[in-house]
Amino acid sequence: MATYSENRRRGWLMVAYGALSLMILQYLCYNAFSLFVVPITEDLGISRSALSLTTTIASIAGMVIAPIAGRLFSVKSVRKLMLMGLTVTSLSIALQYFAKSVMLLYVLAGVRDCGVEFCLMMPLAILMNRWFGNDRSFAFSIISIGTSLGGVLLSVPLSNLIAGAGWRNAYLVCGLGAMAILVPLCFFIVKDWPEGTQPAAAPKAGEDGESAPKGDVKSFTAQLHKDRRFWLLAVGLMANSFCCVGLYHISTFAQSLAFDPGFAAMMISVHSIGAVVSKLLMGKLFDRKGIRGGVLLGSGCQILAYGLMILACMMPGKALLVASILAYGLSFGSQSLYSSSIISRIFDMEYYSIVAGELAVFVLLAGAFSNPVVSAVYDMTHSYSIAWTLCLAMGAVALVCLMSLGKKKA
Repeated sequence: MATYSENRRRGWLMVAYGALSLMILQYLCYNAFSLFVVPITEDLGISRSALSLTTTIASIAGMVIAPIAGRLFSVKSVRKLMLMGLTVTSLSIALQYFAKSVMLLYVLAGVRDCGVEFCLMMPLAILMNRWFGNDRSFAFSIISIGTSLGGVLLSVPLSNLIAGAGWRNAYLVCGLGAMAILVPLCFFIVKDWPEGTQPAAAPKAGEDGESAPKGDVKSFTAQLHKDRRFWLLAVGLMANSFCCVGLYHISTFAQSLAFDPGFAAMMISVHSIGAVVSKLLMGKLFDRKGIRGGVLLGSGCQILAYGLMILACMMPGKALLVASILAYGLSFGSQSLYSSSIISRIFDMEYYSIVAGELAVFVLLAGAFSNPVVSAVYDMTHSYSIAWTLCLAMGAVALVCLMSLGKKKA
């Protein structure tokens, strides 16, 4: 039987793997989209709005598959499902090489996000809850830094690849490269449970254990939907997800205040610095102070940030803009840490994946309509002030709902 120190080493190895998987796949699936917009639209002769429908289709696919994924993770091996998800996601990226029209891009975006639900945030959060106990939020916060590292380390090489080889070859290389790196690492590094902690009901064949939660899943789901805490969490996470829309508008917001593109690009770096600090600090707060500690930092900084952004609309100035973007960065750990850190403190750990899958629908729904709403408001008013006021209100809703969930369950 493995010792505590051996289990701990394996756990931290999975943290490193998780950060790498987010750095590669999360970046390629979402953050790198802006690099492909111009070459794809020019090559296929389509509008940007037509191409942007891929994100809506992907969100809808994620909403449909997330509850299914949650139920499967509760009864099947996490590692096996992750290997399947990695393969599907990577191939969906690579197969965009063959896109001669936007229709294939739509189909592959939907398939890709079905795969994502099985290999990124949800399974990584499940593993951290199993392997790290009271330090699970801090461990997951380190994993989530991988998302920020992707933008820092991969943007320039990917941009050069697109310019030199074309967008189709870039997708082919990235998809096959991601699969070649992540699938073997997942196979050898990921393990469902720490040695000696598998549930009694789990068959102990090889390294994987497949276990069903105690009781009936359908019965639990029915009771879950009657639980006031579930709906408070659903509304809170949905409002917080809406507030995360500001990331897509940092550069354009700065330029709307008459700052040059170079300074606007610098604001994205300011946000990234705040986001890295936020994820580490918020993880510690959730572990040491419970729900209220992490939420106060995340949603509190979110409200402060949008308040400062509204002031910047009325009184444009570099200091005020930098302060607002830094505050927004400090709130951004909420995007990756709220679900993983709060669910396990309210509901039984054995049902974590089921609850996470149900709540992912609300998070993805908010993510699907937040950007179009903010963009439409800006187009109508030619100012971000009303859009940021709406985001501030959503931040207040998130703060009230999530703070009311109280302290960590004994």
